[in-house]
Amino acid sequence: MQTTRLQTTKRRTSRWNAFLSKEIQRRNAALDDGETRARVSDGEITREIATQWKAMSEAEQVAATEDVLKELHERQENHKRGVHTVPIQAFHDTRATIATIQRELEDLHTRTGTEVLLFVVRADTKDYTVPYSFYTNKRLADYVLFATQNTTSEFALKLEGYCVSGMQGE
Repeated sequence: MQTTRLQTTKRRTSRWNAFLSKEIQRRNAALDDGETRARVSDGEITREIATQWKAMSEAEQVAATEDVLKELHERQENHKRGVHTVPIQAFHDTRATIATIQRELEDLHTRTGTEVLLFVVRADTKDYTVPYSFYTNKRLADYVLFATQNTTSEFALKLEGYCVSGMQGE
C-alpha cells in the first residue's frame, strides 16, 4: 500500500527544548537595552543550560517545563491554524502550502492516474496571492476551455473576481 510522504503526525515538543527556550528568555529578560541577547545557537550558553538541565531530577525537569510546554503547544497550534494579520505572511504561507499540495497531487497522479484540476484564488483584495491553476493532464485544461470558452488562467481570474466581489450564490 502506498502512503503519503506528508507529515501526518507531529512530534511532541521535548522538555529539553522547552527548558532551553525558557532559560534563554529568562536570561534575555534580565539584560539591559543594548546588551547582546542570548541565543540558542550560542554553544557556550547552550552548554551551560545543558549542565543545569542534567543536574535536575526528572521531577524537577517536569515541574520546570510544564507551563512552557503548554505555551509552546499553543504557539504551534496558532501557527498552524491562526489567521495571518500581515498580508505578506499570508502570501508566503499560501505559496508554500500550494507548492506542497501540488507536489503531493502530482505524486498521487503518478501513482494512481487520478486526474486533478485545482484553482486557488484570493477572497480579499488586500491579499497578494495571484490566481493559480494546476492540472495533471492537458485534457482538463482543454475541457475548461471547451466548457467555459476560457483558458484555465482566464477562468481563475474570473473566479477570483467573483470571490473578491463578495457576491453570494445560491
